[in-house]
Amino acid sequence: MTILPFDIIEKIIATIALELDDLSFSTTKRCSVVCSEWLPVCRKHIFASIIVSPSASFLSLASDLRITLPTFHKRLITSPDIGHYVRDLKYIDSIRGSHLDDPVFIDVFTKLPRLQSFRVYAGQVEWNHIRSPFLQIFNISPLSRLSIVGVENLIPADLASCKSLEKLHLSCTTFSTSHSTSDISHIPLRIQHLSVEDWSVAEAVYLGVLRCMDGTAFLDFSRLTFLSIKISSADMANSARALLHICGHLESLEIKTDIFGSKDQGAYDSLMLIILILMDDPYTEDGKDTFIPIHFSSLSTLKSLKSLALESLLYVNSDPYLFLTDELKNMANQNIIEKILIKIHVMGGFDEYYFDAGTWEWGKLDEVFQYPGWPNLRYISLTIVTHNLYAGASLSYVEDFQMLEKTHFPWLSSSKSVFFMFSVQ
Repeated sequence: MTILPFDIIEKIIATIALELDDLSFSTTKRCSVVCSEWLPVCRKHIFASIIVSPSASFLSLASDLRITLPTFHKRLITSPDIGHYVRDLKYIDSIRGSHLDDPVFIDVFTKLPRLQSFRVYAGQVEWNHIRSPFLQIFNISPLSRLSIVGVENLIPADLASCKSLEKLHLSCTTFSTSHSTSDISHIPLRIQHLSVEDWSVAEAVYLGVLRCMDGTAFLDFSRLTFLSIKISSADMANSARALLHICGHLESLEIKTDIFGSKDQGAYDSLMLIILILMDDPYTEDGKDTFIPIHFSSLSTLKSLKSLALESLLYVNSDPYLFLTDELKNMANQNIIEKILIKIHVMGGFDEYYFDAGTWEWGKLDEVFQYPGWPNLRYISLTIVTHNLYAGASLSYVEDFQMLEKTHFPWLSSSKSVFFMFSVQ
């Protein structure tokens, strides 16, 4: 019998369960057999998040957290109390959802009364092929978080069955345009967090034009407080900008670009995508293969924004976030931003170019924030992540990056009002 108070034991077990190098919870499992009082505390962490798949071939790691559907079903039958600990379930079926109509699949959800989050990776399957089991799941489980990846022609009105839904993530998913939401008599979706990737960005904009029977919006974007956008081509920038414009009360915004093409095309496009999204108007060409911003105001109109996160990549002969400082200057004196996070992935071999970080845009951030106009700003993070560095030049240039904090951010580094976190990885 331990002499420690039980609430202290619970905190210790919780800390052990968070160990990143122990994905199989081996230490937590050993704690679970110490005594009967420790068992439910350990199970709360071990079974909080489960990854399930119809067969072991879909599971990349062998552990109890990643378990086949039949095995998980049997375990729920033999130990039904386990189902009460499951809060998050991720289902992977890369054979186009071929197993989602299995009766065992539905029965699993009847044994998870406290499930809050469901993530499905269906391998580009038609919604009609899996609609019946999903509608049953939506009605069985009080889901507050839903992530759908790889579903085609999803019927928007079916999401109305998730009456407790607060967070929605869509990736590689499209909506059916042949089904109406006009028979829904009230606003069914009261989502506060929306995360969209790739062509699902345009699908989210489509949700914004749908109306219910009384003419109200099917999804009220004015309720959104968090928006995350991740795109991988310039074709998606217009949709991302349109989505940003209909979200008038955002508190947190994340924009990520993911283009890993050639150094001349991929990286440059990645830089430009963020600017294309942030601008009210598109770019015009001046005939010299360069772009001129017409008007900056997308961010400056989001006066409710408290957190801004931007992530992009570049090669060393490019500026990260072209024109970003101009956009930030327009926001001065008309914002309540508390936190700004910037992550830049630097690609390519540095010995191909003359390295001069002094010409890069991020050095101008110091100029933007040292002047009044940011009354609530308390935290700025700049993370530089290096990739594909030549072995001979890698260490030298990483050291050059690390020197940027002293050479380019003297005000931020010494500021007493803003905490500046600078790191090179």
